[in-house]
Amino acid sequence: MTTAAAGPVLFASDLDRTLIYSAAALGLTGPDHAAPRLLCVEVYQAKPLSYLT
Repeated sequence: MTTAAAGPVLFASDLDRTLIYSAAALGLTGPDHAAPRLLCVEVYQAKPLSYLT
């Protein structure tokens, strides 16, 4: 059995609130313990800007 050499990989995704969210887009109004687990993925001027769930 032969295998092909691994080449470059390209990943593309639709980012209109399907993967990355702003704080406003999340609309979190409840207590912190009820919020989804978030990972900050973008910082602007030393403040968190975008999140992944």
